Amino acid sequence: MTSLQEINRRVVLAKVRSERATAEYKDAREMAEQALAAAYKKEGVEKLAVLLPGAGKVAAVTVKQGTVSVEVDEAALLATVEEHQPDEVELVADPEALTDPDVLAWLGKHRLDLLIRRVRPVWRAALVKEATERGGRIVVKKTGEEVEIAKVTHHKPTGAFAITFEPEGRFLVEQADGAAEVDADELERLREDSRKLAAMERAGVDNWQGIDYAMELLNEAES
Repeated sequence: MTSLQEINRRVVLAKVRSERATAEYKDAREMAEQALAAAYKKEGVEKLAVLLPGAGKVAAVTVKQGTVSVEVDEAALLATVEEHQPDEVELVADPEALTDPDVLAWLGKHRLDLLIRRVRPVWRAALVKEATERGGRIVVKKTGEEVEIAKVTHHKPTGAFAITFEPEGRFLVEQADGAAEVDADELERLREDSRKLAAMERAGVDNWQGIDYAMELLNEAES
């Protein structure tokens, strides 16, 4: 069974690899865009095949057409349509007008149905914050009365997490990533050999016939 330490090691290692790959991709893309722009301008190149030795074509890079931006002269457009297609012009409320106290007062007097009542956003945010901290209740400052205005639910942890690296953490993780790792089966075999050797030493293997010859063979293998 994979240990919690091993799981956390894997996710940290994956994060470092992902960040490194993202940075490398960004640099490579910027370099490619500059080269393709120059090739398009000089030779009209619009599409290139990507080839790998022994594999042939593996992809194609297509140069996107330049974007189109339009800056409309709103006054000229409106004047033209009003003159030639007046039915295509409509009246709409200017959003800024709806913040004018006089306009709101007029609506309140003549078209109350167009208005709704709401708590001002800043005050609402303050009350919601208080309710969150007090289990859904707020205190009415004038009377001291507590009123429940919300239902606050504290959910169980989902396992979501954040990673915070030490100052040299990323460098150390990358170093570990580059180091050769011992296969789990190989590690277990080495441990078993170590246990056997320890048992043989306790049984007096140093006094056995042939031990000197065995050491000579070992030295020859290591030289």
